[in-house]
Amino acid sequence: MFLLGFLYANMMEWVVHKFLFHEMGKKKNSVFAFHLREHHINCLKNNNRDRNFSSRELPGILFLLFLHCPIYFVLPMFYYGLCLYGSLFVIVHNLAHIKTDLGKKLFPWHWDHHMKHQNHNFNVVIPIADYLLGTRKKT
Repeated sequence: MFLLGFLYANMMEWVVHKFLFHEMGKKKNSVFAFHLREHHINCLKNNNRDRNFSSRELPGILFLLFLHCPIYFVLPMFYYGLCLYGSLFVIVHNLAHIKTDLGKKLFPWHWDHHMKHQNHNFNVVIPIADYLLGTRKKT
């Protein structure tokens, strides 16, 4: 169950990133427009460095975990998998955009997303959904 929760979170990350941040984020008045208009622009200008994005990301992760809270009472190990993935997301995403050389080496798919193929490589933590859904594009 723990592994299923982790895999579910990986798919949820892909869906949120692709459809909310990239598809809905293209709309000028969208609440998600910051992703393309701020985060992606900062990354392109600063060799993938961006220290300004995490103020939105932690509340978003906590909100998604809160929405999934009822699962804890039925499948606690599944929920723990979600919690681990959410924690890893915050750590990996911050590392990738603060320690950019290390991020490029350890998480090349996320580097590729920001620096080469912004319409591919939607996973941050590990590109499982990107491989399964055909959106992993290497440089």
